[in-house]
Amino acid sequence: MRLKNKKVLVYGLGSSGISVLERLIELKAKIFLFDKDKEKTKQVANKFNVSTFISLSEIKLIIVSPGVRKDDKILLEAIRLNIPIISELEFGYRLNKKATYIAVTGTNGKTTTVNMIHSIMKAYNSNCLLLGNVGTPLSSVKAKDALITLEVSSFQLEYIDKFKAKISVILNLAPDHLDRYNNLDDYYTYKKRIVKNSTNDYLVLNYDDENLKDFKPSNCNIYYFSLITFVNHGAYLYNNKIYFVDGGSSEEIMDIKDLKIIGIHNIANAMAAIVVSKLQGIPTNIIQSVLKNFKGLKHRFELVCEENGVIVINDSKATNVASTVSAYKNISSGSYVLLGGSSKGEKYDQLFQNKNQKFHYYLFGDTAEEMYETAKNYGVQNKCIIFDSLFEAVDLALHNAKNGEMVVLTPACASFDSFKNYEDRGEQFIEYVRAYYEK
Repeated sequence: MRLKNKKVLVYGLGSSGISVLERLIELKAKIFLFDKDKEKTKQVANKFNVSTFISLSEIKLIIVSPGVRKDDKILLEAIRLNIPIISELEFGYRLNKKATYIAVTGTNGKTTTVNMIHSIMKAYNSNCLLLGNVGTPLSSVKAKDALITLEVSSFQLEYIDKFKAKISVILNLAPDHLDRYNNLDDYYTYKKRIVKNSTNDYLVLNYDDENLKDFKPSNCNIYYFSLITFVNHGAYLYNNKIYFVDGGSSEEIMDIKDLKIIGIHNIANAMAAIVVSKLQGIPTNIIQSVLKNFKGLKHRFELVCEENGVIVINDSKATNVASTVSAYKNISSGSYVLLGGSSKGEKYDQLFQNKNQKFHYYLFGDTAEEMYETAKNYGVQNKCIIFDSLFEAVDLALHNAKNGEMVVLTPACASFDSFKNYEDRGEQFIEYVRAYYEK
């Protein structure tokens, strides 16, 4: 990628922005920095001996971090001036064009699924990397012929141009990030951009998702996974066993009782990983071995402990309604569900509208009042209690829970009202639970 002496603006100085900056220095570009945090901009500019951004005059390229909104004034002005804008994902792809990509997006389950896929690939081929929204920016590596599994967010897909993957996966589509997008269609459209440049590549879709069933781009070979029905190409579940089929006879892959991960949603994630693995030609015995030993990830329906028959689950990664509704399927009747946090612009009807749910709803955080008002609409406000903090809710839930019941943190909201992020929320929850039982 030829950027020597070219004036490039790095917009956003989180981990992806710093990664971009370091690569641009190697490429000898003339670099300008901008972040909403002015003090951080100055510090980073001084550290790397580059310039801070003043104006768009003479800027030839903008590389934008995922956290910057599309309606940002600088970006809108750049578009008016016909200045190219690309994402860190696009920049990283241009630096590593010779790599082979497996890209996974979706509203929920991305991190678990990419970790499953990477674990399988790594067991078969040592030249594998796990990058993207999972933590390590693509632009931070130099990967000539590696097999790269990427977790990709809608934010990262907003400014792709040439990026393409050999295998793309869309796990599901559900309301999320409505504080950033104009409407659901806008959000879904950016998710689907993952196959913008596909040319006879593979697309793996969730057949059970109504928002994906009719998505049939002509530039892809489409495979499915389904928990409820047979598919001609992909993975399906029958009599508690996962099968793979590719237009011919079906091959039994494994019994779901052999999976260590908890929850029906994780069975779907495993099926997506199986389809990807079969498309990559991974032997079935390797797929089986890896998935049988895959224990899941922190903060994703994670077992914290079981005390006196009470199971405590940390699902802090459930930062939207769809993720929490998915978790509900795995929660026993009479359990205590901890809901709340900071708003992402969603409505909370789906959390309370199922009359057959027999949960106690313990509400906390900035969204607690709105959740309670929503619960009223479905006549379940008598099952709800509002607390001043998550920890007050946890304390009473642990006190009240009986043998066979669960206490589940599955907030359906972001964490930024009281915590640094969902990881911080989950870790503090775990610490509090352990301290409670040590008393």
